[in-house]
Amino acid sequence: MRTVLRSSATHSVMLRHLILTLLCPCLVLSTAQASDEATKTKTVKARSIELKVPATWQSSRPTSKMRAAQLTIPGKTPGNQVAELVVFYFGGPTGGTRANINRWVGQFHVKDRKVEMSEGKCTAGSYIWVDIAGTWKKPDGPPFARKTIDTPDSRVVNVILIEEAPGKRDYYFLKMSGPKALVKSQGNALRVALGADPDSEKPFRLEDAVTSLHLKRDPWLRPLRTGADGSLDCRVTVSRDEWHCRSVPMDTRICCGRTTLP
Repeated sequence: MRTVLRSSATHSVMLRHLILTLLCPCLVLSTAQASDEATKTKTVKARSIELKVPATWQSSRPTSKMRAAQLTIPGKTPGNQVAELVVFYFGGPTGGTRANINRWVGQFHVKDRKVEMSEGKCTAGSYIWVDIAGTWKKPDGPPFARKTIDTPDSRVVNVILIEEAPGKRDYYFLKMSGPKALVKSQGNALRVALGADPDSEKPFRLEDAVTSLHLKRDPWLRPLRTGADGSLDCRVTVSRDEWHCRSVPMDTRICCGRTTLP
C-alpha cells in the first residue's frame, strides 16, 4: 500500500513539472510581449514640436483651436480610470510664468495640496515642470461657465515648454491630468516624450520666475515713462507682487523682473 501511495505522489510531482515545462515558454513570451508594449512609442506632432509618447496613449481630434494635440492615457487601476494629456498653444507666454503657476496652484484646495516644481532642458529648448496633487477643482463645462467639481486624489502636471531656436522663441503649455496614482506613474513617460535631459533638471523656485507679458493685452500694466528710444517702462502687479518691466520698440512682448515684494 505504501508503495502505491509513494508511486502516486511521484506521478503527481512529475505531472506538475511537465505542465510547468509546457507553460514556461508561453509565460516568457507573454512577459516579453508585455515589455515590448510598454516600451513601444509613437511620434505625435503638435504644430512645430514633436512628442515621442507611449504607443498606448490614444490621440484624438483636438476639441478647440487652442489645443495643438490631445491624448487619452489608459490606466491599469480598477474602474477603467484614464488620464488626459493636452498640448495648448496660445501664440505667446499668456500672462507669464508666475501668473500661470499661481493660477494652476489655486485650482487645488489648500488643505491637502502638494506642489513640486523643477526646470530643465529638453529637445525643443527648456521647460518648467509644475506637479500639483490633492483635491482638484476640476473644470466642468466650457471655460466661460467657470464651474468646477471637487475631485479628490487628483494630480495635474503642467509643463511650460519654451521652444528655442535661432531667431525664434515660442511657448507651449502641456497639461496631464487625472487620478493621482495614474498621473504619477506616467511622469517619466512625459519626460521622455519631451526629450528631457534628466541631468539638467533642478528645483524651480517661484521667486526666480521671469515673466513675459503682452503689452496690448495685459490689464495689470501701469505705464511709468517712455524712453527716448521708444521703450516703455511699466509697473505690473501680479498676485500682489510688484514687477518692473521694460518693453522694446516693434515688439508687443515685454520682459519683467521682480523688484519688490509687499
